[in-house]
Amino acid sequence: MTGLNDKHIASLGRGLHKNWDVEYVLSKKPLYIMMYSKPKMDEAGIHFVWGGAEELYYHPLFQKNYSLHKEWIHPLKDVGYYLFKREEIWSD
Repeated sequence: MTGLNDKHIASLGRGLHKNWDVEYVLSKKPLYIMMYSKPKMDEAGIHFVWGGAEELYYHPLFQKNYSLHKEWIHPLKDVGYYLFKREEIWSD
């Protein structure tokens, strides 16, 4: 969400990686959402390195409407990239 080139996100005024709005992002119903984390650190398999990703991941609409599509684990670093895809039918 911090990577969005979006007037609303940019105008939140919290500075750098503190500008995110989960409700706003989910209202846009993006087809894909990419997340970055340390791999396989909790029962969900994801340990987020910043609060915005965790807030998004555990949001009820995200849990209901997105599933893990692909993951990449860096072979030399303790980092993973996770691509989630929106289900075809959105449930509010």
